[in-house]
Amino acid sequence: VAGQTVNFGDNDINVTVHYSANTQTATITYIDDTTKNNLDSQAAIGKFGQAITFETAPTDEIDSYEKQGYVLVSNSFNNQTYAADDSNNVFEVHFKHGTTPVDPNHPVDPNHPVDPDNPNNKKDIPGLTHDDLEKKVTRDFTYNFTDGSNHPE
Repeated sequence: VAGQTVNFGDNDINVTVHYSANTQTATITYIDDTTKNNLDSQAAIGKFGQAITFETAPTDEIDSYEKQGYVLVSNSFNNQTYAADDSNNVFEVHFKHGTTPVDPNHPVDPNHPVDPDNPNNKKDIPGLTHDDLEKKVTRDFTYNFTDGSNHPE
């Protein structure tokens, strides 16, 4: 409000002040706790007190990751409104990798069920043999130097 000079005996002065909400920013980050990598991050812009909406709704994003086999660990976003301090508009959603047991009730391949009488015999199940799950890898390196010589092995 601009200052005004007031003299003794002047009539009352009414001044109307209009406030508008500041622009606020919010971020939400989706984190894979198993690998410690960020899966995705989204930003949103709005006004103080308004509901925070991201381009993709966090519930839809969480559903998408769960369909990929991730398991939700925690979610700090709960349909908040923009706070005055942007540091309070930072949210994280944590996932871990889901696992599926392989047993007679959950075979890796329904066409090759685990024998319930001998559940440790998995050699006839594609993808479950020792050789399928563990492979020896060898690599040969040859070093070529700029002068054309090779490094001895």
